[in-house]
Amino acid sequence: MSCLCKILPYILLLINALWLRTTSAQDIYDLPNSKKYAQHLAKQKEYKLAAEEWEKILQTDTSATSRYQLLRIYRLGGMFNQGETFATKHFSTKPYMAHAEFSEEFIKILLLKNEPDKARNFLAIKHTGLDTFQKANYTFQTYLLQADWQQARKLYNENQNLYAHKDDSYQSILLRAENQEHKSPALAAALSAGIPGLGKVYTEDWKDGAVAFVIVGTTALQSYWGFREKGTRSVYGWIFGGLALGYYTGNIYGSYKSANRFNHRQQAIILQDAKSIIFSAY
Repeated sequence: MSCLCKILPYILLLINALWLRTTSAQDIYDLPNSKKYAQHLAKQKEYKLAAEEWEKILQTDTSATSRYQLLRIYRLGGMFNQGETFATKHFSTKPYMAHAEFSEEFIKILLLKNEPDKARNFLAIKHTGLDTFQKANYTFQTYLLQADWQQARKLYNENQNLYAHKDDSYQSILLRAENQEHKSPALAAALSAGIPGLGKVYTEDWKDGAVAFVIVGTTALQSYWGFREKGTRSVYGWIFGGLALGYYTGNIYGSYKSANRFNHRQQAIILQDAKSIIFSAY
């Protein structure tokens, strides 16, 4: 019994050492396999599950590569808010600010969130790890997404050699924007003031133009007949005269808005094509 008491502490030490070694080995084994599993989930487009796996990995592995992988999964999975929050938090530490891939993922998330101003502010930071081409390219994209064609053209002309790989896709977008058909709201209003509905015909809103012409013309004619029969005492004439005036005024304002809608539609088509070009590379 006394012998057992003497050797018992040594036995416990040996058991403890073996347990620690086993646990450490298990941790080493788990981390690589957890990363493989997270990568497998991403390939299967199970981005939410992949993000959860990378979040667990980051509890023990806080390397820039692991942070980048999680940020990438946030983008691919459309989890843009989580991505922005995560990136903003970790960009407060300088090593990650100089990580080019991390920076690119952050910029892509901001652009996909339609926040080009934030992306441009981030690009102004010196220590992003991005080279001259990357900074110019992403800045150019921010202007395209804001339909700021003038600034986009200026930057394009300053860096034409940087965009050769795009097979002139960017150049095509800029030319379309610069040659976009434009309808003058003032002219549309003036045309409808002269002939009801003509301003809407000018803005290629043929149906509304025809309807406006018929309504204004019909109510004005009804008013005319009323006044012709009973003069200024005609209630009928005054009622339809008021309606005619209301429709006539509304037709002028409607033509002004129709021109603005036409211009907005034309720009929206170009902007959507620009987004397709930009985001197809993401």
